[in-house]
Amino acid sequence: LINGFNRETLYPLDLTDKLSFEYLEIEGVPRVKLTDGEIISFPIQQAQIALAYWDCFIKHKDEEALKKFVVISEALIDQIDDQGRIDTWSKIRPDSSKYSSMTQSLVASVVLRYELFFQKKEPTLTIKLMNSIVLDKCFKNPTNGGLEEIPDSQNPCVLNGWLYSLFIFFEYEQIHDNDSYKNFVSDQLSLLEKLLPSYLCPYGSFYDLGSNYASPFYHDLHIKQFILLNEVTDNRFDYFYSELMKRNTFYHKTTMFFKKGLQKLKEPIFNEIQG
Repeated sequence: LINGFNRETLYPLDLTDKLSFEYLEIEGVPRVKLTDGEIISFPIQQAQIALAYWDCFIKHKDEEALKKFVVISEALIDQIDDQGRIDTWSKIRPDSSKYSSMTQSLVASVVLRYELFFQKKEPTLTIKLMNSIVLDKCFKNPTNGGLEEIPDSQNPCVLNGWLYSLFIFFEYEQIHDNDSYKNFVSDQLSLLEKLLPSYLCPYGSFYDLGSNYASPFYHDLHIKQFILLNEVTDNRFDYFYSELMKRNTFYHKTTMFFKKGLQKLKEPIFNEIQG
């Protein structure tokens, strides 16, 4: 399921399995129905489905998939504010920051393809989205500076969200060199390297730097993401990848499945959209 960077313009991590799940759609745009019945835009979902349609187009020359990609891309662009930020959490987590670095990166990956290959223009809006990740404090942990999928959470620095947040910078590097982006990513990778031991537990990995265990699904996702990260960092994170693989046996997965289930029963917060 690994696409890799700069392979026929595919998104680095294959998201096409997202299309196998049923989801609500209004005028071609995915929506989420909350437990109170309110229907909202959830741009993480929208961006991932757009990228899944993009990959379908690239792989199979599927013109219908391209049309769907364009519809969702334009809906996402309509949600970007004047500062180049896109609201993710205000409807779901009103006590959190509205913004998510993961959303910014995923949407920027969508808009990069839309601008380059559909509009056939310089990726100016993509750059605006990326500059927000680099410059705006709302995307970073106030204590350590790591990129935050869920700002202001009691369980900081969601690992898969942090890694997703970095992907756009490696994609953009295939097009243009940018020293400020390179310096930013270098600092993020150094911080990530320093904190990675805290994401390991005896039977798997942690979802974040709180006490939230990663389910077997998210442990597998961590493995796939570190394959990608090693691809573009000259295997800098090979040790952590090997530690993840050591914890990827049937025994480890079964144990973590029960530990994660028990955690969700004891601590209802972990039944939210996470972990």
